[in-house]
Amino acid sequence: MPWLKVLGKQLFLRRMKYYAVANGRSNGIYQSWDTCKAQVLGFPGAKYKKFDTLSAAQDFVKGGTSANSSGSGARSSTNTNGNRGSIYKSGHGAGSSMSKSTSYARKHDEQYKGIGKAVALSLTSSTQPKNTTQVYVDGACRGNGKAGGMHRSGYGVYFGENDARNKAVPLSRIESAKLYKPTNQRAELHAANDALKTIEKEVTSTHRPNHKYEILTDSKYTKLCLNEWSDKWLRNGWKSSNGGSVLNRDIIEDARKRLDVINGTLLSRGESPVVFTYVPGHQGVEGNEQADRLANLGADQYDHYC
Repeated sequence: MPWLKVLGKQLFLRRMKYYAVANGRSNGIYQSWDTCKAQVLGFPGAKYKKFDTLSAAQDFVKGGTSANSSGSGARSSTNTNGNRGSIYKSGHGAGSSMSKSTSYARKHDEQYKGIGKAVALSLTSSTQPKNTTQVYVDGACRGNGKAGGMHRSGYGVYFGENDARNKAVPLSRIESAKLYKPTNQRAELHAANDALKTIEKEVTSTHRPNHKYEILTDSKYTKLCLNEWSDKWLRNGWKSSNGGSVLNRDIIEDARKRLDVINGTLLSRGESPVVFTYVPGHQGVEGNEQADRLANLGADQYDHYC
């Protein structure tokens, strides 16, 4: 009965909680504590608060105040890791290529129907800190993990709206599927390595005093490979814990060498090394959504015959 659907929706909205982040890695409104937590824990001076209504959460993010909150005030954190991110803004692309919607991108955007779409469209974008370059990376492989066929795969690198450094790259452009089976892990790693290539060029050719670099990925695998596991693999001759060869060593080793050059240069100047930050995927984080869109644009261009 129609009235039951309306009543059910009203009850659902009343139960919903809105976690607003006014100062964090990526400012915005989230619908679970887990996704909100990823934006504020360890972030210096983080400001976040839980609300019962969307409008109150919007006011908080935009700098206003509201009494309609389930909390007792904005919480804050004083740890020293993390950088300010962006609020999700629907409908903005990175350069002309991102304004051309593909059939896959349109299908992918359907996840913002209903409440999620209302939250996404209600926000506006903020800018990165002047002394920090934040780059979001993502990989895509359609049919990842399924047997048979050649899976379209690509990666995206997103520095910001209309930034010339943004990229949408099919994996077929940089490696042959006859030698390397396309997988999501390889696409994610290639995205991070591409970002490191750009950062290496900037760091070794130009000195920007006290400038910081942060690579944000929704792949815990990529973050762990380049941040932690590669240290152990370097010491034991690139052997996994079971004594076998490290999967995707070719990309990881290349990226690790590049990262060592970058960090060595930065540390010699008394500056901070590159930071890798995990962000939850498909949760309305603008940079992550745009990197995902670029990755799928790259996958659209995949050539099965390479």
